[in-house]
Amino acid sequence: MSTTGPTDDQLDLLLGVLQLTRSDEMTCEQWLDQVGSYLRAVRETGPLSEELKRIEHHFKLCPECREEFEAIQTAWEEK
Repeated sequence: MSTTGPTDDQLDLLLGVLQLTRSDEMTCEQWLDQVGSYLRAVRETGPLSEELKRIEHHFKLCPECREEFEAIQTAWEEK
């Protein structure tokens, strides 16, 4: 039985994500605790603090949090 490894495209994607990671990455739980502050700041169109930039960075890298963010954003827009 032979096993196949990741494709070149998968390896390129993984490498790209690894290159974007930072030493101060936040967890999904931390992100969820702070996403409301991020949404308020975005709605006010003010400059983002460094902490809010960390929130933005996290959901750009994390598909689960990005999906959650999109759902929260849609709910806010429907208000």
